[in-house]
Amino acid sequence: MACVVLGNDITEADADKIFDLADGYLVNDNREANSNVNGSYWVFRIAAYGFLAIISLITVLNIMNSISMGVSARIKQYGAMRAVGMESRQVTKMIAAEAVTYAASGVIVGIILGLLLHHLIYVKIIISHFGGMWKIPVTPIAIIVLLVSVSCVLAVHAPAKRIRNMAITATINEL
Repeated sequence: MACVVLGNDITEADADKIFDLADGYLVNDNREANSNVNGSYWVFRIAAYGFLAIISLITVLNIMNSISMGVSARIKQYGAMRAVGMESRQVTKMIAAEAVTYAASGVIVGIILGLLLHHLIYVKIIISHFGGMWKIPVTPIAIIVLLVSVSCVLAVHAPAKRIRNMAITATINEL
């Protein structure tokens, strides 16, 4: 028994020459089957990354909404702090600290749970059907961390601007 593995650049004429050399022996041509397997693999990857993109969008909106709601709930306290002398920059730092806390805890928990789930799905679907080995998806994790960082910065900007433009007396009168 002989096994010949050919590269992707083989022509049909080269394959025919190999078949002619077989001279009556059984020859299996797995090029079409391998192509179908590779196509299925890429379809799964596209679906999985599409799902990750949707989850990432939900993450961005959740971070922005959580920060905005938190600032709205404490608008009176921020107004009182500004009335006793706190600068707008300090208020912005407080909002940023809250956003970074949400983002960092979400990223840490998300990476841990996400890697466990990724490993489970990858082993059950990819490795069991297509073979291969699991490795930590560093690039998608880096993209998600970058996305969360950008959304954290954006989430701080709008509420901080709203507080900065608000008159101090307007919030004190509501106390």
